[in-house]
Parts: sequence; structure tokens; C-alpha cells
Amino acid sequence: FALSALAVAAAGAGASAWGALSVVAASALFGFLPHNFPEARLFMGDGGSQLIGFIIAALAALAASGAAPVSPLFAPTVFMPFLFDVAFTLAHRLGRRRNIATAHNEHLYQLLIRLGASHARVTALYLGLVAVSTVAAIFASALPAPLAFAAPAGLFLAFLVPALLLFRKASAAGLFSAPAPNAARRADLLPKAAE
Repeated sequence: FALSALAVAAAGAGASAWGALSVVAASALFGFLPHNFPEARLFMGDGGSQLIGFIIAALAALAASGAAPVSPLFAPTVFMPFLFDVAFTLAHRLGRRRNIATAHNEHLYQLLIRLGASHARVTALYLGLVAVSTVAAIFASALPAPLAFAAPAGLFLAFLVPALLLFRKASAAGLFSAPAPNAARRADLLPKAAE
């Protein structure tokens, strides 16, 4: 969805080459949709998701640097639900002195699922958040540069209160004291001490 928005913005700004590449990338990702909605069955893994993140960032940077550039704030504003999730989760883990490089299940979408929301409902929520962020990005693109910062900053602040409430609920449910994912499996792989 967000890549499609970038394609439309790039084409509208006259960056048709970057718009076309965004359409190609979005089309490739849409191929995964039938296999992953409402429940995930086909995973790209960390390597696939990191490559997609790089492609999106590169396309956004290239579209922002053309003769008729897309606003450099467009992509960060569209992706604000995900950028916020990462920033908030990392800040929370750092605040609790947790290793941010170890596996965990404390992202906002993971907490929603662990608290009982269905995968389909969480996916629909994030799709809605990206849609709202896309509208904000389009609106901000028409504003002068200093005012354009209001869109991503406003979204960040708008996401803050629900995230704090979610983390409070997750903490009350004991979700932050649970072992990291795969911890039990790693313990099973360790050699047993001789008795």
C-alpha cells in the first residue's frame, strides 16, 4: 500500500522512473498477500524484510532527489506507523536496560496479538494507520517546508498515547516479564549437566 502511494507521488511529481520502480516493487509484494492474509504462511524472513526496507528507502531517496522531487518527508510520513513502532519499542527496551539486539516480542503489533487481537484485526489496524499516514503525507506535500514537518510530528504524537496505554496494559498482563522468544528452545539445545 505504502509503495503504491510512493509510486503515485513520484509519478505526480514527474519522477516517473521511480514511480514505475515503486509499482514493480509493490506488485512483487502483493504476490505475497494471498499467502499471508489473514494468517501468515509464507515468510520472507529478516533478509527479505531488510531488503524490502532498503528498496523502499532507496526509491524514496531517489524520488526526493529528482528534478521535480517528491518531498523527502513523504516516505517517512507514510511509514510513520512502522517507524514509530520501532522507535518506541527500542526506547522502551533501552529504558528497561534490555539488549536491543536480542530477539523479543515487544513490538506494538506483537503485543496486540499477545493480548488477544487476531492477526487479521492487527493487519487491518496497521493498514488503516498507513492509510491515515498516507493522507497526511499527501497533505504535507502541499505545504511549505517548515510546515510540512507538522505531519510526521503530529502522527508521532498521535500514536504516542495509544502506545503508552498498550504498553501499560501489556505490563499489567506480565508480557514484559515473559522470556524472550525461543529462550525455551535454546535452553533445550544446551547440553544437560551430568547428574
